[in-house]
Amino acid sequence: MNRSTASVLPQTAEEPAIGELNNEFIDKYLHKDDEGSKGTGEEKGGVDKGRNSSVKPATVTALLLKQNLINRIGDVSDYSQLRKLSISFNNIGKCGLRNLDQLPHLRHLSAYCCGLKGFEDLADNRRLEKLHLQQNCIVEIPYCMRQMQKIRHLRIDRNQIQQIENLQGCTGLRSLDLSSNRLESIEGVAGLQSLTELKVNNNKITSLKALRALPSLKEVQVDNNALKNLDGIQHIPTLQVLYCNNNQITAFKIPQTYTHIGAVEKGVMEKSTTSSTASKNSNTSSTAKVSHNSNNRNNSKNSGSNARSESTKLGLFHLSDIFMAGNQLTSLDGADKLGESLFMHVHALLCLSSLNCLGSMDYTIVI
Repeated sequence: MNRSTASVLPQTAEEPAIGELNNEFIDKYLHKDDEGSKGTGEEKGGVDKGRNSSVKPATVTALLLKQNLINRIGDVSDYSQLRKLSISFNNIGKCGLRNLDQLPHLRHLSAYCCGLKGFEDLADNRRLEKLHLQQNCIVEIPYCMRQMQKIRHLRIDRNQIQQIENLQGCTGLRSLDLSSNRLESIEGVAGLQSLTELKVNNNKITSLKALRALPSLKEVQVDNNALKNLDGIQHIPTLQVLYCNNNQITAFKIPQTYTHIGAVEKGVMEKSTTSSTASKNSNTSSTAKVSHNSNNRNNSKNSGSNARSESTKLGLFHLSDIFMAGNQLTSLDGADKLGESLFMHVHALLCLSSLNCLGSMDYTIVI
């Protein structure tokens, strides 16, 4: 039997408060939809309402229950095959997420804007892959997250979290959003070997050094924080895009490192002996492109003993975009160590003489 996806639409303003989400409520709404449009073939929310009478609880795999005046979760055991549940915009803050242990197959849970103060009730939902809990009142990451090995995407932005903790067991986590919390440090991300995207915008973070423990990271968003330098990104060989707008950065001074060697370095050395042919298209009214003769670039790399380029030393040979608007840059000194072909989006008072520091690399600077 094909499994069905049931979508329950929000109530009208005239309808009374629902209160508890339970088997009876779900069943009533499924059949209510059926009675309202039976035989019309009308589809609403992805469900053919003319066929709702044939839907059995064990075949329902998704419930979309946003804005249904729910204030607690009761017995939902009849719907134990649910894989996706959305209960966002319901006032369940007092009772939390208890009783969701009745849904052992739950993969995706959305419960944002619900007044939640925590999510320790999810201790038994270890098959969760996507968890969206943004815009609540959460103050800490619970211990139960250490057991969430299957979690892939976690959004707990716009809460009141002060510390990153209990994530070391989330070995499959790929995307983490902790923006708009109360963080002063990103210590605690160590062990997230699969993480490719980290968002920590709108916090009070002062250092990026903890990023050295993230070998798969491709994109970092750290806008609107308290950074004074970029020390730490030199340890991320996979980094492609960096957003660090509106910080307190004054220069590109980054310590050099030879940490990344072996197969990774071999690929870089092969790249460093070939002139960069990539070109960037940009609007000439807002972009100044600085390009130097490729012969000079090749001549500076002929020696085998000097094959390792400055960008190789930093391990940033994949970095292609860096956004730095709203900082305090007065010079681009050190930018030549950030990569061989780079888009730099800068908003700063720069004199033309400061562009000489770019050396023999290709850059596009958006001012």
